Amino acid sequence: MLEFTNDRKINVVKIKRAKQTQQKPKLGSFALDKPELNWEVCRENFSKFFPNKGFFFSHEPKQGECIVLFLEKIEKILSLRSKSKYAKTNLNFALWIEPAPFWLDCHMRKSLLTLFLRAGIKYHPQEDNFQEALLSQNFIASSKNAVYRFLFGFTEFQGYPKMAVGIGKGWNSYFKNKPDAFVCSQLISSKKKKLLAGAGTLWC
Repeated sequence: MLEFTNDRKINVVKIKRAKQTQQKPKLGSFALDKPELNWEVCRENFSKFFPNKGFFFSHEPKQGECIVLFLEKIEKILSLRSKSKYAKTNLNFALWIEPAPFWLDCHMRKSLLTLFLRAGIKYHPQEDNFQEALLSQNFIASSKNAVYRFLFGFTEFQGYPKMAVGIGKGWNSYFKNKPDAFVCSQLISSKKKKLLAGAGTLWC
């Protein structure tokens, strides 16, 4: 167990080491595990090279735990059995993330995960401002009906998989300001759901 604070532990094996000699990356950037980190600030560019074994995510010093706790809440809402793993790094502005298999199953899920990570930057565990942090990302706020349906458990994307990859594509481009009927047709669940309200709602 790797200790983040005196009362918080994250299930990882060891500290992830990285080499960074260039200028500090912009907040919310992504980097592959290479001999020297080369940061990518554009989520859509990064989606083209999204790795299966993990990546680095940049944040303000001491902010890594907030991001971890935010993602843990997301994965608890989704009832994931296999959870993402995290590690501190030797850089005080970078977190190592090994996404759960769930996120790697679909390009649209990968795109949404990068949005959740950036929303986690605004999460304050003591206040538990989950909703505020979630909607702090404009790309989430502009597609919140799709995000809510996804969190209700309708996580299977029906569009062509490669639609989510590259510039001008991804979660926001696909779901921004789309009506509920479109969202419901594109995000489905193979599990039988107990209806909480009438047909036509985001959770049915």
